[in-house]
Amino acid sequence: PASLPQQVQISAAITDDLGKPADNVPVTFSVSPPSAATMTYAMNSVHGVATWPGLVIGNDSLSGGQWLVTVLADLPSGNELSANASINVR
Repeated sequence: PASLPQQVQISAAITDDLGKPADNVPVTFSVSPPSAATMTYAMNSVHGVATWPGLVIGNDSLSGGQWLVTVLADLPSGNELSANASINVR
């Protein structure tokens, strides 16, 4: 395993209601470490991809454990897409 601190990138594929890559869709990423405040990052999708580049996972005592990652996208149709994932930081 890699040593901390580490810089990571979180990406999400964003598709429209027809399943095609969605461009210029507002996307919000939220990352919740187990013992620290939630961090957020907002951007618009580009060619169906939204990315949070350069998220730093530090090497302090708050970094370890299961982190919750949430992605929310607001489609032009008014539909909201959401997904959750987790990462284990050791």
